Amino acid sequence: MCNREHRCESCGDKLIHQIERGDHESSSAFGQFIHEKVTGNTTIVDADHQVVAGFDLVSLDAQLHQLHLSKDLPRLRVLEHKRRGQGLRKSQRLVMPLWRDMVEVCIRMGILSKHSGVFLAESNPPFEEIKMTHFKELGKTDECEMTSSRFIDWMGGPR
Repeated sequence: MCNREHRCESCGDKLIHQIERGDHESSSAFGQFIHEKVTGNTTIVDADHQVVAGFDLVSLDAQLHQLHLSKDLPRLRVLEHKRRGQGLRKSQRLVMPLWRDMVEVCIRMGILSKHSGVFLAESNPPFEEIKMTHFKELGKTDECEMTSSRFIDWMGGPR
């Protein structure tokens, strides 16, 4: 286990591991603040990525207004990333179904596209092969393997 207090020599900011992150390290500064400062029976779970496809942030307000006038619904994909074989933490196993339920309600209400969902992406750097798990209702899941180029297309295409 590495020392918890590695600091940047230039700015003094606390450094964390990108891949071999310990339970005492958060991927965000705010998450780390909460982890270090909040006591009691509190678990911090950070959702890695929430991806909304089909919107240009420059004209987001106008697009949201048009959303109610069209059939083109936004596609929201909530992604949690883990290294292969790492598995979800207990807190994530609790929260991921809640995310799934919220997204499913929004799909049924016509707020989100039916292509929205909650997913676990398992891969290791350099992320050439990615195992995707789609969390579905009542504990059911769909799994598939995809290449990084297929994943990029699935997410909305390359930059």
